[in-house]
Amino acid sequence: MTDHRLAAHEAALEHLQRCEVAFEQASEGAEVDWPDMAGPYDGCEVCMVREVLHAAWPHMLAEAAEPGVP
Repeated sequence: MTDHRLAAHEAALEHLQRCEVAFEQASEGAEVDWPDMAGPYDGCEVCMVREVLHAAWPHMLAEAAEPGVP
């Protein structure tokens, strides 16, 4: 059985790390290959929450769809 909660956590962490790297590169004037994001990213708390939800949402839906999940 897939641990969707762990998968959501790992997906969110990985996604935020990619966002942070891309933001740093853009701040230094480099060409940036932005990850698939829910919106523009500048590292603020609002962006972080939005991007965590964006990355974790598919895993949260999968958890909710499993039989027996309260």
